Amino acid sequence: MNPVMRDHFSRLDHLLPYYLTITCGGCGNVTQPLLPELMMRVGYRTSFAHLLAVLTCSRCGGQAVEIAVSLEEIRGQPKGPLHITEAPMCGRYKFTRSVDEVRQLFLFNERPNLEPRYNVGPGQLVPVVRLNERGDRELAMLKWGLIPSWAKDQRIGFSNINARRETADTKPAFRDAYKKRRCLLPADGFYEWEVLEDGSKQPWLFTLPDDGLFAIGGLWEEWRDADGRPLQTCTILTQSPYPSVKLVHDRSPVIIKPEEFDRWLSPATKLDDLIWAGRSFDMKELPGRRVSKFVNNVRNEGPECIDGIIPATSHGQAG
Repeated sequence: MNPVMRDHFSRLDHLLPYYLTITCGGCGNVTQPLLPELMMRVGYRTSFAHLLAVLTCSRCGGQAVEIAVSLEEIRGQPKGPLHITEAPMCGRYKFTRSVDEVRQLFLFNERPNLEPRYNVGPGQLVPVVRLNERGDRELAMLKWGLIPSWAKDQRIGFSNINARRETADTKPAFRDAYKKRRCLLPADGFYEWEVLEDGSKQPWLFTLPDDGLFAIGGLWEEWRDADGRPLQTCTILTQSPYPSVKLVHDRSPVIIKPEEFDRWLSPATKLDDLIWAGRSFDMKELPGRRVSKFVNNVRNEGPECIDGIIPATSHGQAG
């Protein structure tokens, strides 16, 4: 944004009745969102620096990198089909362990060809462990971003990559899946972004001390399009942050311990009995460290995503 314009339009509530154009840093897509709707989500007095920090593209999961203002007054509806959604947690993770390690922990029979993935993002196919019709564990590939069975448009999935554990049992998009279709997402690390004073983002990677495999609690659903073709999707459950994450973000993925897998996956488990989920995990076992900004772009993949690691002076301390 031009510095003069940035000084004049310092907050969202200064923009009406002008166009606000947001560019995605991942796919380069440009959108002009409805300002009243955007302001209700992020606040009327939100600064542009904060807006860049909390927005991600619903098409590719990339982060907003540019905001521009058109001095032409809005006539009719703003253009652009793409919606910008508030940055979630967890919105990116890694999964690099061998198939044998995954089978040993999750106890399923399939032997899938799983490639190491250092930058798993929304909208992609991700490995999910769930119960099949016989009640046995199976590994399936589901699209990340839950589409409720009743949805008319599959684009709603981009707004449902996360479900808050505090409200998942009552929110219409998740409550049915929370009761009957819980799952586990194998991972060996998840990313979160620290917003620096200049508005730029520094990625952090959170792992177990031994960089080992763990399970993120999730939900899955099956949706059918107008022609009856099925699409299975999933979401990641989040909760209040673990201590190591707290100074970087205000949410953490729900981590399910191996001894809790059966209770979590079983549809027979009563909702009142799920209050324990994720809370028995030792919250001190998630050291965080800064990693390369190569991971900021969801299209980037490979070990370079965790190159250039800068150890923190204390685990999880931002700054």
